[in-house]
Amino acid sequence: MSETKRREPLVLSPLEDEPATENLPEPIPLTPEQIAAQAEADQRGERRRLEWALVVQALSDNSFAHLKRILKLDRSRLRGPCGARDEFHLAAIAQNLRKLAKLIPAPAPLPAA
Repeated sequence: MSETKRREPLVLSPLEDEPATENLPEPIPLTPEQIAAQAEADQRGERRRLEWALVVQALSDNSFAHLKRILKLDRSRLRGPCGARDEFHLAAIAQNLRKLAKLIPAPAPLPAA
């Protein structure tokens, strides 16, 4: 392993809240292996972010389609941005309650007497 240089803390210039640029240490150069490993990690991270974005987009698209089709939220019935926001929040609450209701198991049927 290569020795790492200990960096001195940044010194703030007395007149400003910005770091004094003349006291900055020289950057430590990366080896080619470190650069390749960093590029590979960046690609994996970008791929994961893209996959997650597609999942979130699919979930939100389905949610909005459900709001429009089932809850008839294709048009706002209340006036103004505050009314539209309130109506959307109520529809989102209704949708979340439906999702929660699906998570609760149905009670067992009572035996016939």
